[in-house]
Amino acid sequence: MPLTYWLELMRRTLLGDAMARAFPIASTLEVIGLLVLTTAVAILVCLAIFRVSDHVARERGHIDRLTGD
Repeated sequence: MPLTYWLELMRRTLLGDAMARAFPIASTLEVIGLLVLTTAVAILVCLAIFRVSDHVARERGHIDRLTGD
């Protein structure tokens, strides 16, 4: 999840390099790369889900339906 890497970067920014030992799997640049990668993947997945949902709603007539009548 992008939030994990964002929080790790905030921890490292606020508390310094000593906090890097709490997440020793990656360096700061690697964490930035993981943040960018997971954010891009999340955006693509969300866009795909939105397009499918929008298509299904339009086919079923839920988008153009009037609710005030």
